[in-house]
Amino acid sequence: MNVAVCPSCSASLLPGARFCSSCGARVALSSVARSRFMTVLFCDLGGSTRLTDTLGNEAMYEVITRYHAICNAVTAEYGGFVAKYMGDGMLAYFGYPQAMKNSAAPAVGAALEIIGRAGDIALPGGGAVSASAGVATGWMVVGDAHAGMAAAEALAVGGTVNLAARLQQTAEAGQVAVSGETGRRLEASQFALSPLGARNLRGFGKQVEVWLASRSEGSDLQRSFVGRRQKRAQLRSLWRAAREGHAAAVEISAPGGYGKTALAQVFLNESVDEGDVLMLRCEAHRGEQSFAPFRTLVRSLAGLDMAETPAAQRVLLDERAPDGGETGLALLCDLEEAQPAPVVRTELIFRALLALLDTVLREGPKVLFVEDAHWIDRDSARLIAALCVQCSDLPLLALITRRPEGTELDFEGLIPMPLDRIRLESAAELLNELDPDGAIDPQARDEIVERAQGVPLFLEHIAKAILERDSSGTGRPDTIPPTLIEALVERFDHVGDARELVEAAAVLGAEVRVDVLAAMIGRDQSEVSERITRLVRRGLFVPGGEGAVSFDHALIRDAVMQTLLRNRLTKLHETALAAYQAVAPERLENSPVTAATHLLGAGQVVAGIPRLLQAAQRSVTLGELAEAQRLLEWADRSLADVPEGPERDGLEMMVKFTLGLAMVQQRGFSDASVGEAYNRALELCLERGERGEAEFQIAWGIWAHYQVCNDVKRVEELTRRMVEIARDDPSLEVLAASAQSLIMCTQGRLEEQHALAKKVRTLYIPHLHRDQAAFYSQDSLELSLLFQVHGRFIAGDYQGWQDALREALDHEAFLEKPFLEPYIRIYSHAPFTYALSEEPSRPQLEAATALAGELGQPFWVIAGNLWLAQDKLRNSGPQAALADFEAAIAGMDGIGLRLGRAYHLASLAYCRARNGKPAGAEEAISDSLSMLDQGADLIYSAEVHRLSAEISLLADPGNLDGATECLDRADAIAREQGALGWSALIAGTRARMMATRTGRETAETWLQEHLAAISPRGASRHPAFLTAARAFTDPI
Repeated sequence: MNVAVCPSCSASLLPGARFCSSCGARVALSSVARSRFMTVLFCDLGGSTRLTDTLGNEAMYEVITRYHAICNAVTAEYGGFVAKYMGDGMLAYFGYPQAMKNSAAPAVGAALEIIGRAGDIALPGGGAVSASAGVATGWMVVGDAHAGMAAAEALAVGGTVNLAARLQQTAEAGQVAVSGETGRRLEASQFALSPLGARNLRGFGKQVEVWLASRSEGSDLQRSFVGRRQKRAQLRSLWRAAREGHAAAVEISAPGGYGKTALAQVFLNESVDEGDVLMLRCEAHRGEQSFAPFRTLVRSLAGLDMAETPAAQRVLLDERAPDGGETGLALLCDLEEAQPAPVVRTELIFRALLALLDTVLREGPKVLFVEDAHWIDRDSARLIAALCVQCSDLPLLALITRRPEGTELDFEGLIPMPLDRIRLESAAELLNELDPDGAIDPQARDEIVERAQGVPLFLEHIAKAILERDSSGTGRPDTIPPTLIEALVERFDHVGDARELVEAAAVLGAEVRVDVLAAMIGRDQSEVSERITRLVRRGLFVPGGEGAVSFDHALIRDAVMQTLLRNRLTKLHETALAAYQAVAPERLENSPVTAATHLLGAGQVVAGIPRLLQAAQRSVTLGELAEAQRLLEWADRSLADVPEGPERDGLEMMVKFTLGLAMVQQRGFSDASVGEAYNRALELCLERGERGEAEFQIAWGIWAHYQVCNDVKRVEELTRRMVEIARDDPSLEVLAASAQSLIMCTQGRLEEQHALAKKVRTLYIPHLHRDQAAFYSQDSLELSLLFQVHGRFIAGDYQGWQDALREALDHEAFLEKPFLEPYIRIYSHAPFTYALSEEPSRPQLEAATALAGELGQPFWVIAGNLWLAQDKLRNSGPQAALADFEAAIAGMDGIGLRLGRAYHLASLAYCRARNGKPAGAEEAISDSLSMLDQGADLIYSAEVHRLSAEISLLADPGNLDGATECLDRADAIAREQGALGWSALIAGTRARMMATRTGRETAETWLQEHLAAISPRGASRHPAFLTAARAFTDPI
C-alpha cells in the first residue's frame, strides 16, 4: 500500500491533508486540469558541473541536498509549491494548488531569498554557492498533481513555464530575471526593477522584455483612495479613545476588492506613527498553521536576522521575551530543539505571546493590524480575542480586515464595520484620480464605472489596463485586465468541494436557477441550496428572486469561465442542456439566448446559430440594438465551426439577412455594410435555388438600401421582382404594394400613390401582418402611411394629410415596436416643415431624434436633424438655420443617405444665398438640380425649381426673366404631379416677383384669386396655402 509523504520533509501524510503536520509545507491534492493564471519560478545553481569536478560526487551531493532544503523551506514560506527538481534546478509554482491575489510578488521574493540563503552554503576548501532565477507570470494549464507522488506529477504546460527557464538562463549569478508581465505586478515599495531590454530567447518568435528584480528600499506608495469618509472618521475617533486607555477592536468586512485594506492603510498613514503599528498578515497557505501570523511580528520585535546563527537568534529572542515566555517564543520561531506534545506546545506559545503583547502595549499605544483575517488560524483567532479582553484598559486598537468567510473572530466588544460598494460619485472621483489628464474618453469612463459595479479594486484595474493598453484612452473595458485575473480567481479558488458547483453556475450564466444547478451537478436541491447559502455568506453569490442566484460580480463569473479547459467547458454545456430539458424545458423554448449559449458551448453549432438569430431578431424588435449586434457577431464567428457545404451556406444566408436587419436600425439602409450583408444573403439564396418568401425578404432589404441611396434603376428592378414573387404568395402582396406606393410617391405620381395606399389598407390584416416588421425592418401599412402623409400634404389635400397622420400615429401604438418609433415620429411630423405651420412640430421632432440617440440609431438621428434644420429655416429664418443645415447635410453625406437629398440641398442653397454666400448657394442648387435630372427625388422637383428661382433673384434681383422661367418650370411640374401644395408656394413667390412690376396691391389681388382657383376643399387650413397667403410678410 502506497503511503503519501511530504515532498519537503518525507514525513507520512494523513489522507486528504493539505499541509504537512511535521514541517507545515503545502501539499498538492489531486486536481482536475484547469487553466491557471499564475507565476512560475525556475531556480538553478551556477557552475554545478565544475563544482562536481572540484568537490567530488559525495560533497556535491551534500551541497545539493542543502540547496534543495533551502528551496523547499523558502518556497513553502512564501506560499509556493515545488513542482519538481531537475538535478540542481528547481521548478516551483505560485498560485497553485491554491490561487493567490498576486502570485508574482511571493515568487520573486522567494527567488531572492533562495539566492541569498544559497550564498550562505559554505563549500569545502572555501568559497560559496551561487544561484540565479527566472520568474514568469501568465496563463498555463496545470493539474494532475498527486499528494506524495513524484513531484513531476504536478504538471504545468504553457509558454510561461518555458519562459521562466529561458529567463533563468539570461540571469547571471545572484540575479533574478523576470518577465514584463511579472514586473507589472510588483509594488515599487517592495521591489526595484532594472531593464535588461528586449532579448531573443530560444523558442520564442518575438523578442521578450526582460527585467532584473531586487529588494526595494522605498517606502509604501500612496494608492488612490476616495470616499468612505464616515468610516475614516470613526476609525480616527476609536484611535483617539484607545490612546487614552479605552481599548477597542473593529472588524472591517466585505468581499474582495471593496477596499478593506485600502481603508485601513489610509487610516494608518493619516493617523498612526509607523512604529505604533503591530502587523499581522494572514495568508491562505498558512491558514492551518498555528500562530502563523505572529512569527513575523515576533521576529521583528526581537530584531532577529535569518542570516545569524540559530544560537545568536535565540539570545536576542530571550532578551525580548517576557518572564517565563522564552520557551514559547522559541518554539514559535523554530529555535527550540526539544519539541513538547502538540497541546503543550500550543499552550506555551499562547501564553508567551499574550504576555509579550501585554508588555508591548504597556510601552505605549499600539494598533494591532490583522490583515485578511478570513485566513487566520484558530489558535491566532483565540489569542486575539483573549488579548482584546485582557487588555481592555490598555492603549490598543485592534484593526481587523476580513471577508465574509473562513475562521470568525467573535468576542465581546468587537465593532463591526461592513463596507458596501462605492457610490457613482465616488467611482467617478476615483476615476479622476487614476486619469487626471482625461485620457480615457467619456464613453469608456461610463463603461468602466458600469463594469466595475461599485467595486474599487475592479475599477482601478480596468482603468489602468486601458491606460496602459492604449495611451489615447480609447480602449474598451471589454475584457478582464491581466492584473485583476488572480484577485478574481482567488475569490472562488478556496471553496473546496464546492468548486464543481461554482463552475456549473458560471456556465449556466448571469442568473442561475437553483433547481437547474442541482440537476446539472446531480445533487439534491436542498443540499445545493445549503451550499449556496454558505457561498452567499462568503460573498461569492448574491440571492436573486424566484429561486435564483447570481455571482456577486460579473467579473468573478468571467474569471471562472477563463479557468475551464475546452473539453471541460463542452461537457458542462452538454450537462446544462440536459438539466434544462429535465427541469425547465420551457426556459430553452422561451429564451433563445440560453438555448444558443449551451448548444454552441456543447459544439452543436448547426442547432445553435438559428437560436442566436431568433434572439437577435427579438432584440431588434425590442429596440435592444447593441445586444442584437453582439448576438449576430457571435453567430457570424460561429459559422467558422460549420464545415463548408449547403448546410453552412443556408446558415450564412440567415446570418447575413439578420445582420442586415440589425444594421439597418443602427446605421440605416444607406450604409454600405447593409447592402453587402443583404447582397451576400441574396447571392446564397439564389445559389441554393430558394425562392418565395426567403428571396422576397432579402430582396426587400436590398430594395430599401437602394431606395435610400436613390439608385432609381435598382429600386425599380427589385420592385418588379418582389411583385412577381408576391403573385405566387398572396401573403406578400401587401408588402409589394407598399413598396410600389413608396416609389410612386418619390417619383411624384401622387394619384397612383394614393390608389396603392388604399390597396395596402385593404390587404393589411393586423393579426397576420403585424409581426412582419421584425423581418422587414418596417411595417407595410406604416411605411405606406408615412409616405401618404407626405404625399397628401404635397397634393394640397388637407384632410387626407391629417387622416394619414392620425392613422400613422395610431398604427405605431398598435405595432408596439420600439425600434420603429423614432422613424415613424420623425417622418410623420416632417411635412409640417414644408411650410409655415400654426401647429409646432419641433417638440415632436426633437423628442423623436433624442429617442433615436437613446436606442443607438445614428441614421435616424441624422434624419431627425435634417428636418429640425428645415423647421428652424421656416420658423427662425435662414440666418439661424444655416449652421444647422451645414451640419445636417454633412451628416447625411457621411452616412450615404440620398433619399430627399435634392430637397435638403435646395434648402441649404437658399440659406447660403440669404446669408450672402452666392458661390456656395450656386454649388448646392446645381447638385440638387443634377439629382432631379438623374430621376431622383422627383416629388421635390417643383419645390427645388421654386427655390432655384428665389436663389436666382437673391443673386441678381433684376433677373426676373430667369426667375420666371424657373417658376414656370416648377408650376408645370406641380400641375402634372397634382402637387397643389407646391403650386401654392410657387404662387407666393410669383406674386412677390409680380409686385416689382405691377405693384404690391395688384400682385396681392392676383395671389388671392389664384389661390382660390387652385384650392381644393379644406385648403384654407393647409399650411402651404396659409404660407402662400403670407408671401409678402413672411416669405419662404
